[in-house]
Amino acid sequence: MTAHIISLNQFPHIRQLAADYLSQCYQISAYLMSLIEELKPFQGDDQSEKNLTDLIGALNMFLCCFQVVRESAHNTLDEDINPHYTLEILNTYQKIIGTVLLKVGVDKSIQVKDILLKAADDIAIYDGFGTYSSALAKEDN
Repeated sequence: MTAHIISLNQFPHIRQLAADYLSQCYQISAYLMSLIEELKPFQGDDQSEKNLTDLIGALNMFLCCFQVVRESAHNTLDEDINPHYTLEILNTYQKIIGTVLLKVGVDKSIQVKDILLKAADDIAIYDGFGTYSSALAKEDN
């Protein structure tokens, strides 16, 4: 049996772990939408504020991509297909791209440093993929 072709009906605990991580991904999306709205008032025309405007644009692009992959994972799970690959992509987006993007933003604007650091820490704590992936690996052996 390989991880990408198992039916999740056979392993309801793995299905639940995948659904739990997917739920976390919805929370991350909502958090990032809120963060973007919170940062908007700091935008302006001088260079440091322009950097923030660029960061908000990058966050919007990141969020758009994250949501597309999240929806794909959701649809796959709804069809009882193991969403391992799409969940893995979401995990990569979350842990690498999202947190790095937020931390780079810290260097761009001192005014919003605390907001961005808190956001980076907040999205890094979601680790449903690790739990799901570990359970899947145990079933695969």
